[in-house]
Order: sequence, then C-alpha cells, then structure tokens
Amino acid sequence: MFKLISLHSLGAAMAALSIPMAAVAQGTSTTDKHVFAVFFADGPAGCLITTVSATEVIQTKPKPSTIQNLSSVDIAREFEGRDCATIIAGGAWSQITLASGVSDQPPTEFTVDQRLTQASLKMTIPIVFSETGVEASLVANVIWDGVVGQLTPFRSHVTFPASSPGPVIIHVSGYSRPATSSGSLFDGTTDYAMNSVPTPFVRASVDVRTEHSAGPKPRLLH
Repeated sequence: MFKLISLHSLGAAMAALSIPMAAVAQGTSTTDKHVFAVFFADGPAGCLITTVSATEVIQTKPKPSTIQNLSSVDIAREFEGRDCATIIAGGAWSQITLASGVSDQPPTEFTVDQRLTQASLKMTIPIVFSETGVEASLVANVIWDGVVGQLTPFRSHVTFPASSPGPVIIHVSGYSRPATSSGSLFDGTTDYAMNSVPTPFVRASVDVRTEHSAGPKPRLLH
C-alpha cells in the first residue's frame, strides 16, 4: 500500500483515538489506555518506518465488565529509497507498506502508570509481508517515557444519529502525554526499532480516557 506522509499527518495519527464499537450502545461506560510509537531506522533499501500501537478497553457498564484488546504494527519503506535523515529533514515522504498485522489477544504485559509518565508493551503480533504473503511473528518489547510537563486534557462529544432506538451521544474525556519510545520490534530476522534515528518531532504518545454513551430509553414494543 502506497501512502503520502507528512509531519502533520503523523501528528494527527498520534492524536486520533478511535471510538470502540462497544461504546455505541446507549448506557455503556468504558475506560481505556492507548500507546502509539513510530520508529525510523535505515535499511539497505532506504528508511524503514515502523508504527506500533496498542489499546485496552475495559467496559465498566453494563455489568459484567469486559476487556478488549487491539494491537497493530505496520512496517513500511520510504518509496524513493532515501535515508531517514533526508526524509525527516524534508518533513514529508512517500512510503510503501512491507508488512502489517493486528492482534486482539491480551499482551503479555501492557502497563500505563496513572500520570502517563511510563508505559510498557510486551507481546507477539502476527504479520504478513505484502509482496510475498509470508507470515511471521513480530515480538514487541517497547517502553514509553512520558514528556514531563506536557500532560494535555481532552474532551469531545460524538453523535451517532442513525442508532436505534434513537441518537446515541458518546462523551469522551481523558489525558494525553507525548513520549519518547525505545525497545525492540523483532520478526526473527530484523529488529525494526534497532538504531532508531532521532527526530526533532514527537513520534510517540501515551493516552488514557473514559467514555460514556447516552441516548433515549429503549422503546416498548406493543
């Protein structure tokens, strides 16, 4: 898959927090934690850009509580084969996906401290290489160190007008902190986080939030 990336779109991806589908139903409350990181590393054919993210959603209402996990990784190469320093200095680049994968299995370890100053992720994510169809297991072992003094609150409302029996409003509030990330993303052959090239922009974040959905009471059928 070919993509055009800019520093603006990278920041937007970090800030984006998807609405879990479980929250679309009225009277549902969830709490969740989310981490995101991008690693730039020079490879034989140009800069490799690897994105990893993980989300854990705990539904607290209605009972019984449930936990959902979703983790993903995307490994891409700069389309023209340029090195990382060149594309970072230019602020925009084109990339083609080499491999990707998702997992809904609980990580071996996924921690986020209450003040978002530290986070960790340990898990194995199945990936498929785009050109060959070869499958592999990518072992992620990543830590996040939150940037002190940059805790940002956020609040939003999203309306689903076509929901039945009437519109459902999702109330979202939480906090986000930019972070530095380090660790290993190893597929048995290559560690995509090794020798990561420094960047002048933030390329990782740690987030927590709560959600509550409200809407009309169910209609009685006669």
